[in-house]
Amino acid sequence: MLNEAYLVGIPSLLAIRVVAAVIFAQFYIRTRRPLYLLILSGWVFYALSSVFLLGIARPMLPLPVEVQLVFAAGAGYIGTTLLMLAASCYIHFAILRAVRLIIVLMVLLAVPGFLLTNTTEIVVYFIALQGFSFFLGACVLWFERVAARKHLGRAAYGLGLVVFIGLLQASLMLTGQQFASISMVVNAGTSLILTIVFILAEHNEILEKLRQSSIRLAQAENLAKIGYWERNVVTDRAYWSSGHYKVFGIPEDQPALSSEALLTITHPDDVEGARRVYRRIQQGSPYEHYEFRIILPNGEVRWIKSDTTQKEGVEHWVFGVTQDITERKLVELRLAQAVEENSTQFDRPRR
Repeated sequence: MLNEAYLVGIPSLLAIRVVAAVIFAQFYIRTRRPLYLLILSGWVFYALSSVFLLGIARPMLPLPVEVQLVFAAGAGYIGTTLLMLAASCYIHFAILRAVRLIIVLMVLLAVPGFLLTNTTEIVVYFIALQGFSFFLGACVLWFERVAARKHLGRAAYGLGLVVFIGLLQASLMLTGQQFASISMVVNAGTSLILTIVFILAEHNEILEKLRQSSIRLAQAENLAKIGYWERNVVTDRAYWSSGHYKVFGIPEDQPALSSEALLTITHPDDVEGARRVYRRIQQGSPYEHYEFRIILPNGEVRWIKSDTTQKEGVEHWVFGVTQDITERKLVELRLAQAVEENSTQFDRPRR
């Protein structure tokens, strides 16, 4: 029989695990990602384990105490397995295929435990399987870390998940008469920390995706010689992308130029047209396909094409895209010059 000191804390443990299940259920409903379903399943089994333990503390289920203890141990083992495998998945999602096979293996290994007749033997069997699950998850994590050195930042989160799950399993082994109170504190604390770490791991993954997306955008801007910008038409405060700085030949460590400062680097023949465009922007009338020339600090003249639109959902802000079209304009000028020369030759009177 479990110690009374352990059973007293079951409601709080159940509450934490149900909250964790609800959080990842929302994640799965929103994204339909298999990983979230894996984490959700793990917390559901942990919650079921707590329900059976609560049934032992407060008789509420029409099942013998020994049967409830077996189900509690089995559900705890399956929850541990699923969360351990989910921790490994955070290293690289390509491992999901292997994870599916491992889940089948671990579920099959749980079957013999339910066939034993002695309650003590059943509980010991599931505790042993939990140890094996922890070892297997740690091995998967290690091999994935070796195979993907570039993902060591994410590996740190995976390692943290494995350590916390290991603590959770260790707490299950402390459910004896002497360490029951310690076991409940570790169980509740680890469940709470494990939920937080999973959420932090997801947050870190989102940041990594944003970083990779930013790198790809910068590469695309560099190849296409384009950039984007945003400007507040009231305060004249602006944000420039990396590509926009390169188009204008200005170091990125400098603040974005104001409208008046932009006029100082605009070609003298295009200043008046630029002023009219800026007035349109301030009046909330974005323009399309405006072309003008700028003069770089080294004296180089560049042709710039710019398009703007009202920034959606944000008052007083406009969004624009610029592109260096110098090469195209030079080709157009050469063609126009060649056409003009040919026309002049045809127009000359014959002798």
